[in-house]
Amino acid sequence: MLISYHPQDPSWNSVTGATRALNLTGLAGSYIADLSFQLLGLSAFSLPVLLWLVAWKWIPLAAY
Repeated sequence: MLISYHPQDPSWNSVTGATRALNLTGLAGSYIADLSFQLLGLSAFSLPVLLWLVAWKWIPLAAY
């Protein structure tokens, strides 16, 4: 969501004439990215990395 950010995406903190989002996850992704950035600040960028690391650690457990 934050990786594919586009400045013309509609969100709660930006006013644009765009009717659709230009990021990879669409309109829902633009609102979720805006909300997470407002709540967590710059640490919102580390959230996907942390989730990926947790998922990577759980993969061997699912194989058994």
